[in-house]
Amino acid sequence: MVRIFRWPLRESEREMLSAILMNGGVVVYPTDTIYGIGGIIYDRRVVDKIYKIKERLRDKGLPILFGSIEKIEEIAILNPLAKKLAQRFWPGMLTLVVPLKRRELRFLTGLEDKIAVRIPSDEIVLEVIKLAGGAIIGTSANLSGKLPCTNIKCVISQLDERMDAIVDGGKRGTGLPSTIVEIQDDKKIKIIREGSIEVEKIKEAIGLEFS
Repeated sequence: MVRIFRWPLRESEREMLSAILMNGGVVVYPTDTIYGIGGIIYDRRVVDKIYKIKERLRDKGLPILFGSIEKIEEIAILNPLAKKLAQRFWPGMLTLVVPLKRRELRFLTGLEDKIAVRIPSDEIVLEVIKLAGGAIIGTSANLSGKLPCTNIKCVISQLDERMDAIVDGGKRGTGLPSTIVEIQDDKKIKIIREGSIEVEKIKEAIGLEFS
């Protein structure tokens, strides 16, 4: 049976949740946008479980949520343009698709040598990230192709109790996911998905060419 932790967590609950994560468990948690589902990033079995739970195609990569830029740069490359966007919008609701530095983690990315990364702002997801060792898979907690969830009732209705634990942080925002931007080179980006951050705000921040 799935274990449900209600925010705020007691110290004993933090220890239990950390143990679940570090032993390859899959956890649903609230973010600053919607509810996400994830686990530690270095275990292929965790990735396989998440794809199976979401019924997600394997050529679609899994975004990663981090607690700091230093942690991101352990596995990915942030060029000056990526860092400019990070400085403007992180922590927050912008996901950057950037080159993967550690090729042994390609199982996270789908078919390309790039990875989607973000530093969120919500205190609950930041605590979950800390308990997962500084980074956690951060895909939406819903069946692939269905609307994202803003509460755990929605999550359970779609995913049943396939996960190992849920952190219940109450209702989340508007249900809009993060905006996804691919860094193509030092002077060009591509909008993959417009979400919580409007494209116009990104244009204002960088003043560069879009594709």
